[in-house]
Amino acid sequence: MLPDKIRYGVIAAAATSREFCENYPTESRMINVVNTLRLARAIEERGGCVLFLSTNLVFDGSRPDFMPWDSVVPLDNYGKQKTEVEEFLLSKIPSALIVRLTKVFYNNFPLFEKWRNEAVSGSSVSAFNNISVSPVSPQFIAKNAVNLLANGSTGIVHLSGNISISYYDLAHMTLRKHNLSQALVAPIDMEKSLEHGTLGIIPKASEPMVEDSILVVNSVLDAMRGNHAALL
Repeated sequence: MLPDKIRYGVIAAAATSREFCENYPTESRMINVVNTLRLARAIEERGGCVLFLSTNLVFDGSRPDFMPWDSVVPLDNYGKQKTEVEEFLLSKIPSALIVRLTKVFYNNFPLFEKWRNEAVSGSSVSAFNNISVSPVSPQFIAKNAVNLLANGSTGIVHLSGNISISYYDLAHMTLRKHNLSQALVAPIDMEKSLEHGTLGIIPKASEPMVEDSILVVNSVLDAMRGNHAALL
């Protein structure tokens, strides 16, 4: 149940697995579109400002520096579902704020844990060498969201990491941080395997809206190493 009066409503919940969205288009659209729009309308009806977290995957990756006003060309169901919500908000709730994000990395990031466990067991660590991400942190998103809402921002804003890093390089960084053999990292091509990550699309963002991606990755890896050390 929502309260009768709302000042701000941040919509962050979503089915973010691209594999799930492809395999279960009806179920994922119910979460990412139908229920999201219901919530957005409910927030607006209660006088609240809507902030919707979207994705760089509304673009097709044909170039790295998309601007907020560029035409969207989503390639998969996840991007298409986010695009559908964006279009509704822009046309029906003009006071809404759409924040497009690059890849969000957080503590206990599952992929890093998977790579570490594979390396500890001596198994090969497969990582895409032609798919890149531009990591940002939840803290960076939260700080900017608060500032944007306080300033009454509307329309579309991009929050992005400052560089693009391949999954192959991230795997090397993970094993190096844990003093594990980087020789175990095996490059694979996206076209030869189902891709579970995100395209290396870095939307153009103003300087305050850009985070140091290397610092984000190192922070997550340091926390991960500390967690494992505490278990020994």
